[in-house]
Amino acid sequence: MLNLIAIDDNASALSTIEKYAAKVAWVNLIATFTSPLAALDFLGENTIDVVLVDVQMQDISGLDFIHIVKQKQGTTIPAFIIISAFNQYAIQGFDLNISDYLLKPFGFDRFLTALEKVRVNGHAGITPVSSPSNIGLFVRQNSKHLQINPTTILWVASNGHTVQIHTRLDTPLLVTETMTHMESVLQPYGFHRVHKRYLVNRSHIKEINSSSIMMEYRPEPIPIGKTYRSVIRQMSSNSI
Repeated sequence: MLNLIAIDDNASALSTIEKYAAKVAWVNLIATFTSPLAALDFLGENTIDVVLVDVQMQDISGLDFIHIVKQKQGTTIPAFIIISAFNQYAIQGFDLNISDYLLKPFGFDRFLTALEKVRVNGHAGITPVSSPSNIGLFVRQNSKHLQINPTTILWVASNGHTVQIHTRLDTPLLVTETMTHMESVLQPYGFHRVHKRYLVNRSHIKEINSSSIMMEYRPEPIPIGKTYRSVIRQMSSNSI
C-alpha cells in the first residue's frame, strides 16, 4: 500500500487526484492540502510514501517545498511527483531527484504509471515489488502495442499523424501516439521537449547552440523552438 498526500492550491486538481486515487486498490490518499505550509506540518508528524505537489503555489513553490522536506526529514524521505501545467520546471525537478513529472491535465493512466513507478522501483523506505530491472514502455502501432526500452531512444520526432522513435537502428519506429503523450511518459527518463516536433534524450546531446541541438548518431541539427528556449537555458546551465 502506498500512502500519499497531494498539495495544490487548485481545489479542482485535488478533486481529480482524489477520484483517481480511489480507483487504485494499493493507493491510500491520506490527505490533501491547498497550503504547502500545512503540508509541511503534517509531514513533520506523519510518515508518507509519496507526495504529489504543484509548483506554482502561494507561500512557497513546490520546488522549495521538496528541498525543505529533504533537509528536514533525515533518512525517511518520501517520493515526490510534481504536478504542473508548465513543463519548464522539469529539469529543476529531476535535479531534485523527483520520481515523476505530471503535466496537467493528466489522465488516469498517466497518474497510475507515475505511482506504479514508485511502487516497482522503491523509494526511501518503500520496498519495491519484484520486477525486471529494465521495464519497457508500451507504445501503440495501429492495432497493436509494442514494448520499447526508453533508454534506447535517442530522440522522438512528430511526423504528421504519427511519431517517429529514433534509436541507433537505421530505421525509426513509427507509432500512432501523440507528442504530448510521448513527452509525458518519457520525461522521467531524461527527455526534454525542445521543439513542437522534437523530444530529445538529454543523455545523447552533443552540443547546444543558440537555435539548435546536435545529437549523437544524427548529422543534422534539431531546431530549438522559441517557446522552449527557457527550458534549453536551464538545461545548458546544468551539467549534461
